[in-house]
Amino acid sequence: DCPDSCKYYFPNSLTPDCDGIGCEILEIVSNCTFKKFKFTIFDRWGNTIFESNDPKKKFDSSNHKDGTYLWKLSGGFCNGKIIDDKGYLNILR
Repeated sequence: DCPDSCKYYFPNSLTPDCDGIGCEILEIVSNCTFKKFKFTIFDRWGNTIFESNDPKKKFDSSNHKDGTYLWKLSGGFCNGKIIDDKGYLNILR
């Protein structure tokens, strides 16, 4: 069964020092099943630093420098809703 309203969530900031707030692992969670999924994180020069077609694969920020990174999420949910979103991810120590 698939809800009519599908949403996804993940933090927009990570702290690789793991001070208890947004530890180094980024995981995308949703109230729906993804039918298609592609998540990519880019550095400031546009180089891909992470890419996954598996929504359960986690991004480990511990080996990346502080800064602002761009992300892109595309795909679709079980209810047919299409995703094509972009945003920023901050890594802070």
